[in-house]
Amino acid sequence: MPLVFSALKVANMCCKKEEALVKSTLALLGSDVAKVEVNMIQRTAYVRHRTTVSAETLVSILNEKNLGASIALPNGQATLVNADDDGSQASLCCFLWSDWQLYACLFVPITLLVLSLCQLYEPKVNLALKIAAVVLSSKDLLLKAYQSVKVLSLNMSILMALVLILAIFLGHLTEAAEISILYALSELVRDPA
Repeated sequence: MPLVFSALKVANMCCKKEEALVKSTLALLGSDVAKVEVNMIQRTAYVRHRTTVSAETLVSILNEKNLGASIALPNGQATLVNADDDGSQASLCCFLWSDWQLYACLFVPITLLVLSLCQLYEPKVNLALKIAAVVLSSKDLLLKAYQSVKVLSLNMSILMALVLILAIFLGHLTEAAEISILYALSELVRDPA
């Protein structure tokens, strides 16, 4: 039976507990779901499943657990995956570039930081570039840290947010931008399993 690849936005997924809940909930479908990958930054679950289970069914099962799921691909399309293929190319492509915000939150801050380090502009312009790099790249880190504090859960997001805030207060904006960019990159490439 052919497999399809669906991308699902999971709005209420903010920590490892919800990530595990998404995986365990979809695992209840047994052999109908071949593989589930989760990207916490994009709050997206990438699911390889049989055609007997629709993307709408996956969404309704996740929403029974109050996860705020919806179909991420336009018009609810599911991409067919070759049965011999392990799905790594399709999932990796969708995992890395399915959201324009990810591109903006990594490429733009890196560019701004490099420009500020080149010392091509006046000190005030360099300072503005560093501040912009910190603001653009730290949004997801600070959001995840805030959500972890709300549920009284100590994790890496809180620790990295503390380091980021301390670097800003000490006036080390270059290091603050590097911290937030490297954290975002590490979240992007971490093993979703």
